[in-house]
Amino acid sequence: MRWRLRQAHWVWLAPLLALLFALTVDLDPEHPAATRMAAVTIWMALWWVTEAVPLAVTALLPLAAFPLLGVMSAKDVAPAYLDQITFLFIGGYLLAMAMQRWGLHERFALQTVLLCGSSPRRLLLGFLLGTGFLSFWTANTAATMVMLPPVLAVIKRLTAEHGEEQVRPLELALLLAIAYAASIGGVATLVGTPTNLVFVRLFGTNFPDAPDLSFFGWMKLAAPLAVLMLLAAWGVLSFLYLRRCTIGALDRREFSEQYRALGPATYEQKLILVIAELLVFAWIFRADIDLGPFKVLGWSSLPFLDSKLIADSTVAMLAGLLLLLLPSRSEPGRPLLTWAEAERLPWGIVLLFGGGFALAAGFTKSGLAAWCGQELQTLQGVSPLTMTLVVCLSLVFLTEFTANTSTVEMVLPVLAAAAVALRVNPLFLMVPATICASFGFMMPAGTPPNAIVFATGRLPVWQMVKTGVLLNVLGALLAAVAVLTWGRHALGVDLLAWPAWAVR
Repeated sequence: MRWRLRQAHWVWLAPLLALLFALTVDLDPEHPAATRMAAVTIWMALWWVTEAVPLAVTALLPLAAFPLLGVMSAKDVAPAYLDQITFLFIGGYLLAMAMQRWGLHERFALQTVLLCGSSPRRLLLGFLLGTGFLSFWTANTAATMVMLPPVLAVIKRLTAEHGEEQVRPLELALLLAIAYAASIGGVATLVGTPTNLVFVRLFGTNFPDAPDLSFFGWMKLAAPLAVLMLLAAWGVLSFLYLRRCTIGALDRREFSEQYRALGPATYEQKLILVIAELLVFAWIFRADIDLGPFKVLGWSSLPFLDSKLIADSTVAMLAGLLLLLLPSRSEPGRPLLTWAEAERLPWGIVLLFGGGFALAAGFTKSGLAAWCGQELQTLQGVSPLTMTLVVCLSLVFLTEFTANTSTVEMVLPVLAAAAVALRVNPLFLMVPATICASFGFMMPAGTPPNAIVFATGRLPVWQMVKTGVLLNVLGALLAAVAVLTWGRHALGVDLLAWPAWAVR
């Protein structure tokens, strides 16, 4: 009851604090909208943290607040809620629903248990590494969608055997594991997450004379960092949750018998698996992949296609349409996924994405992004480690309240300008910022994987905050160390030297 009363108090306390900030602080006298934008951000952050109102309700706030406060027009803020990444989420979720409808997730779950081992810690490590590796090559949203049904199936089986109370610590650890691993794995390759591709595009736009960043050059920097972060996540989750887990080693023979009892894969399971494999293949090879000595041309570069018009969401929605159209064999007259089943999509999470995109757009439109860039110029003269840590920590916590792709779109041009003003290598600021934009582990709105696992209704926000703050700090620290140590060798440039190609 006391917690509910505190939540009710925050319904009114959050806007009052935001109003107090707007009345007493003037961030940029030339751009008063920047201060009002910061006030709205404070308001939304407090509501998201305290869950004073449903998260989707908080996400709707920009639609009313931005036009009224002069941050953005209603005509500009509304389209942000239906960014193409939103449809990437919808397509991936339709695939996950189809896998669950036909029992394919149970096969994945049992195979994971049999492959990874029998103890809760080894099971946790298995799901972490499996999700992380999958996210190396596919969108982190898709990796989470694929791994969530198997995790839920394992939790369901363990709950039936041991009881909900005993399984609860492992349940929390596994749900957080797949969300965190999907975000971590995405940083390892240029195709792993949209933020990496945004960086490549913005870096080339701002510094056209800079040498090209190769696919393997990025991997040499980011893949070891991703592995270290996956192990760090395993250690943190094991320490916080599995110390209280009383479940002993799982009976592998029982799981083996359960897998055999499933029998051979059905026609529907095989067809959904083929669609999933084609989806992953299409995601990986959609755009050209630069491997250094040679380039692998993406299928979107075919003569009869316009690669500029095609995005990952195009592929996701094509897969979703196939699931809604292709007929079932065992149940004639119905598709693999009916629209009645698809209507159970978590539309509140779709709105949550939209709120993050709108917030990121407001940062740019209001001048708050430019103000942040000016503040970064105070780093002139500080040590390289301090400068990198400030950038990493800023991005890690900023992306908790904005969509990570939109955050990178907003912040990287600011950092490019700041690098020129500070006369430091732009890669020295832009690379760790790009990596840390994927390390938002605290809030459901921080990354799409966080939102997906939160949509299960099994994970309180405060558990994600408590665990995520530790990984946020670890991620910022490890990213800074990576750039300052093996980063210069991986990228083939001296990150501490002012390059000639950066002169404007």
